[in-house]
Amino acid sequence: MGGYRISNGNIGWGDLFFDFSGLGNFKAANDSASLFGIRFAGTNDSHAPSIGVYENVQATSVVHLNGGWSNLGNHNIYGIQEHLGLEAAMGDLAWNDPYYAPYTTPGLYSQPHTLVPNVIATGNRIGDITLVNSTELAAAGFDLGYLPATGSETFGFWFEKSLLPAGNFYSTLFLECNNDAIALTGDLVASKETPEPSTLLGFGVLAGLTWTTRKKRRKLQAML
Repeated sequence: MGGYRISNGNIGWGDLFFDFSGLGNFKAANDSASLFGIRFAGTNDSHAPSIGVYENVQATSVVHLNGGWSNLGNHNIYGIQEHLGLEAAMGDLAWNDPYYAPYTTPGLYSQPHTLVPNVIATGNRIGDITLVNSTELAAAGFDLGYLPATGSETFGFWFEKSLLPAGNFYSTLFLECNNDAIALTGDLVASKETPEPSTLLGFGVLAGLTWTTRKKRRKLQAML
């Protein structure tokens, strides 16, 4: 695709990660297999065997299989700044927040440890997810106008809140090519002893992501 090697002819979503570890750093949580991960895109390059919720997750990078930016440093410096004169925006955290170190320093394909992890490598599957479209989201009472973004496709998913621990968390989602990313921080309140069926956590939180499916692919810089 565009002269670059694409593993399966598709560049799409990576996996979604939740970090409740308290370590304050994505790499540290990943190295200790402390992440929770959700595979919701069945056609991505995740090593998770099926869509669902996983615990004790370690992530790996597939940017090199998808013609992508090595990490956040490469994307911001050689992509956003060079072409737009702006700083990359990720949501609740800046692209160069210490939480994402060392992936805020430019890396190389030839140095795998510098590539930002964006899909599940290993983990234990603990539950299912249910994919929903914009009509189903609206019917469930999700405010599609909550976020300012508008796009041609809106989707979401839900899963049982009890699959995740209570407490403060970081949540991270990268595209397989690391051309877009989102970071959220939050505090998940423990489920009631007898939860109602509607007590579910989607990225409903996540269901509000209404990104345009623009399949924008930036050219790799020579240093990649």
